[in-house]
Amino acid sequence: MIGAKSVRVPIKEENEFRLIPEDVNEKITRKTKMLITCYPNNPTGGVLKKEDYKGISEICEDSNIILLSDDIYEKIVYDYKPQCFKKYYDKTIITNSFSKTYAMTGWRVGFAVAEREYITPMLRIHQYVAACLNAPAQEAACEALRSDQRCVERMVNEYRKRRDYVVKRLNDMGLKTILPKGTFYCYPNIKSTGMSTSQLSEYLLEKCRVVVIPGNAFGDNGEGFVRVSFATDIEKIKEALDRIENVI
Repeated sequence: MIGAKSVRVPIKEENEFRLIPEDVNEKITRKTKMLITCYPNNPTGGVLKKEDYKGISEICEDSNIILLSDDIYEKIVYDYKPQCFKKYYDKTIITNSFSKTYAMTGWRVGFAVAEREYITPMLRIHQYVAACLNAPAQEAACEALRSDQRCVERMVNEYRKRRDYVVKRLNDMGLKTILPKGTFYCYPNIKSTGMSTSQLSEYLLEKCRVVVIPGNAFGDNGEGFVRVSFATDIEKIKEALDRIENVI
């Protein structure tokens, strides 16, 4: 809409798919206006450490740029306390949703948190793009916030069990898989198969009717990886992994 040019900062397997402050700093120029992040990360399951949040925030402050942080998987973290860029940098816009934390994907309820100087122009655009959310969805979102939040903790604990199972099975098959620190995805390295990302994705679909998302759907840096979701019941997960093991 505004003719901006996007510049990607690669995230690497050897860094557990974290966004490293030094890598961000290398891409910043005098023309840079905004940094956009998504952590916990889809598709990799990567999570930033506290020092990453602080380091990236300092870079944005030194360069006087806006930081837009997509926090949709904020609550789905394992062995980490949820972090927030807003804690370290005022010029941060947080976008979030009820979809993942409260399993309300189809309700399409989202929100943004920022200083008034950013929210006001965002609201002007929003009024002409989406108008407003339907009332039942808003009421459902309010009820989710008012409800006992232990439901989120139980959900994350269940995801943790599935995560551990999926990662072990994939590694046992020879598909190197880093233990994701957040989200309900893992991101196995499939280079040992000798197939490209797209070839393996099509092969699994045709041979065993299992769907994975090719990593290159998320950018060129995703070649050699596929995204595997464990956001379903454990019996389906076991069946899918059995099928994959039979054809790999």
